[in-house]
Amino acid sequence: MISRRSVLKTSLAATALTSLSGLLKAEEVNAKKMRIKQSVCRWCYKETPLEELCALAAQIGLVGIDLLEPEEYEIPRRHGLICTMGMLKRELSPTP
Repeated sequence: MISRRSVLKTSLAATALTSLSGLLKAEEVNAKKMRIKQSVCRWCYKETPLEELCALAAQIGLVGIDLLEPEEYEIPRRHGLICTMGMLKRELSPTP
């Protein structure tokens, strides 16, 4: 004989699985829309070679790299990224 408790458990589990499936599909759709554009700061990963950082950033869906030196601006483009914030080098003259 089937108890009410086992019927409730089974129906709740089925409902939860159905809801979870819908949530996962919604997340996939949102990720494809690319409404949120994120980048990574070069300074935080200064020990990682820039080529490797750009490749990994592109792989996880980031759009750019922050705080690059002028000579590094071209490297993210090779991976489909942009330099989202650059740094300018300026020579400081010695103060008298």
